Amino acid sequence: MKLEIWIQDIMKEDVQEGCFLMSNLYNPALPGHSDWKICEKYLRMGVESGSASCCVMLASAYWESHRDEVELSEIRSLLERALREQKIPELYLFLADVCMAMEEPDSAIRALKKCQKEHPICAESCIALGDIYMDGLGNRQNASQALKEYYKAAGQGNAQALLKLGIAHYYGHGCRMNRGRAVNFFLRAAEGGEMGACHYLAVCYRYGDGAEKNTEEMLRWLEKGVAEEEPHCCLMMAGLFLLGEEVEQNLNRSAELLSIARQNAPQDDADFTESLDALSKELITVTIQKEKDDLEPEDVVVERLRELCIAGDKEGTGQQLLYIADNYAISSMVRNALWTTLRLKATTPEWTTELLDYLRATSPLFPDVSLLLGDMYYFGVGARRNAASSLKFYRLAETVLAERDAEEREDDTSMADVYARIILGIHEKVLKPKDFGINYWIGKAQMLLHESGRLNFLLGLLHYFGLHVEKNEKQAKLLFNQAGKLGFRKDWKRAVEDYQFSRTSLYREVYPDLFLHT
Repeated sequence: MKLEIWIQDIMKEDVQEGCFLMSNLYNPALPGHSDWKICEKYLRMGVESGSASCCVMLASAYWESHRDEVELSEIRSLLERALREQKIPELYLFLADVCMAMEEPDSAIRALKKCQKEHPICAESCIALGDIYMDGLGNRQNASQALKEYYKAAGQGNAQALLKLGIAHYYGHGCRMNRGRAVNFFLRAAEGGEMGACHYLAVCYRYGDGAEKNTEEMLRWLEKGVAEEEPHCCLMMAGLFLLGEEVEQNLNRSAELLSIARQNAPQDDADFTESLDALSKELITVTIQKEKDDLEPEDVVVERLRELCIAGDKEGTGQQLLYIADNYAISSMVRNALWTTLRLKATTPEWTTELLDYLRATSPLFPDVSLLLGDMYYFGVGARRNAASSLKFYRLAETVLAERDAEEREDDTSMADVYARIILGIHEKVLKPKDFGINYWIGKAQMLLHESGRLNFLLGLLHYFGLHVEKNEKQAKLLFNQAGKLGFRKDWKRAVEDYQFSRTSLYREVYPDLFLHT
């Protein structure tokens, strides 16, 4: 408040300076009161008083954040007024960008030529003018003239201009194709900090274009570009890791690099986007096939579980796992037995780590394993609590079961378990899926009520207390009775009483078997 009073006193003596300072005080892009309307008001007052600084600030605000609120011609007018007082290169370049957005390339060319006249060593104006000539905007295509502009900027050591000269000589735009000379330009550009040149150098060294084939040099320049998250370098390196060419195959690293490439993808580059999408699809295909190849047959899974049970046997608790593993490898019984062992902490840290690694490897094949991993991350048992990982494995179980549905469904209650866990997770604010709300999962769960006593019991509790659904005790009792008929015989009256008076976890009421040994 004191600062505002101080600025108002300045405004009495110097309106331009006062308006500029007051607009900064309310500018949302700066620390302060953050009120665009008040900021705009003072900027306009400054413009009316002839302040070039206010003209520039208002034009920048309109251009960057409020372009849909004003005509581009108004931004152009503000910049032209500012240029009468401040003939600096940045304003000429800004004006040229606005003119191009207005589809007036001739006006942009005039602005850039004025900039060159006022500032003969402005490399940026030379590059901008060269781009207009090279792209042929406004019927001004003149590749030879574009090269002259690039050479002007390159003479000042501008790395971007050196890159553009390298590209021109690589493809023969405006000059005779000369890839040896292109490599020289790329090297100078890369050494000057232009990471886009790293990709071209990698291509040249890989295929022997303008330089001898050299895998070490290719990887060196690629790694330099990847370190700076240059999208073309990330895309190329992702392809190498995917195919295992020149580097050891690493699908996880390939996926990471594709993600970085997508985040930094150049705008309006259809060829890059197409290549990125194609490589992403290929990665998915290779990953799925590799997972299938790496998954072990069920009899091997049984034996491995036996080994883990024996290794994790502490104070006799591993015997239960061993007994169940003898009968059937992956089932809800095994899941609960493993859960109980971890809950009792009757294991060693090394055994738990080994078990987690094995469960992750087999989870794409067995929905029950995915459910177990989801539970472990949900409660932080045997693994650090992590809601995102929990939801990931619950959804993986759903995906595997959905694929199995198309062929033959082996376990009608597993999908119900997935829905029950997700509903409970959202209700208890442990899971926060962004794609679907809890009502979506309740709707899916209702389709399986005829199969799952547990789901009937869960929805009964929701209806009884009016949680996410309309409160209806009569409907709740019908659901509780149906749960009993389907084999889920927990005393619903006791569960209602416990939850109502002690506010225990709703998960505990629906999955009492997981809490027997707490």
